[in-house]
Amino acid sequence: MALITITRQIGSGGMAIAQKVAEGLGLELFDDERLQQEAAQAGMDNINWGHLDEKAPGFIDRILSAKPDIYLDFMEAVIYNVAHKGQGVIIGHGSPLLLRDFDCALHIFVHASDDTRVQNLMQHQDLSQEVAKKLIQRNDKEHNGFFQYAFQMDVHDLSLYDLVINTAKLGINQAAQTIMNVATSKVIDACSLTALDAMKRHGLHKRIHAELLKHNITLNLLTIDVPATGVVHISGLAFNHEDRELIPKILAKIPEISQIQNHVSVRPTSAS
Repeated sequence: MALITITRQIGSGGMAIAQKVAEGLGLELFDDERLQQEAAQAGMDNINWGHLDEKAPGFIDRILSAKPDIYLDFMEAVIYNVAHKGQGVIIGHGSPLLLRDFDCALHIFVHASDDTRVQNLMQHQDLSQEVAKKLIQRNDKEHNGFFQYAFQMDVHDLSLYDLVINTAKLGINQAAQTIMNVATSKVIDACSLTALDAMKRHGLHKRIHAELLKHNITLNLLTIDVPATGVVHISGLAFNHEDRELIPKILAKIPEISQIQNHVSVRPTSAS
């Protein structure tokens, strides 16, 4: 089994590489569309994602559209839930950073020279040179901005990646083969049960955050802990009795939760 994340520059051929790697290793590919399906299964289907430009990076635009904190929590929950499967090819969305503490995940960064990227977009998307350059500039700015906003990190920080591939030199086929060779080598271990359990708990923690935020529950006075799969401990202060009564009802609707220990009190009105 292989768990692979691929972060790529637009026009570098990263998506084609991801598709070849997934097909070659018999893995599921978690691209924008597939991640959105996972998000819907996690309860995001009733959220208005807003208008989507076909050429914009879909998941990022949608996440940052209206309520960034909620969408980022849901996004991270989706990434952790996907990773909990123990195998697959995940395209971007901060996955190398979210999974960097798990040695069983192989993190790839795919890049190319600006000239190569422009030529690729001109050829595969039938764009003029000027439009291709502008699309690259806009996409790079949005991608870098997303990473800075969501994780306070630079997407080009090489410490996030195990393998950096220049498709201007290697090409698509050789790049895909290189990734498959590394992924199937003895260097990369399968995810342990402990790692998979941790991913599941991280995902549930983010899901809880998102659900509480979605219902306008203030989190800065609450402590949420997921000590075991399906077990949630929540303590601290709610701003009023209505919020205190609403919190366990929100948690009870999350199917992954099997046990709730609720120690939330109401914030004293005299507290500053």
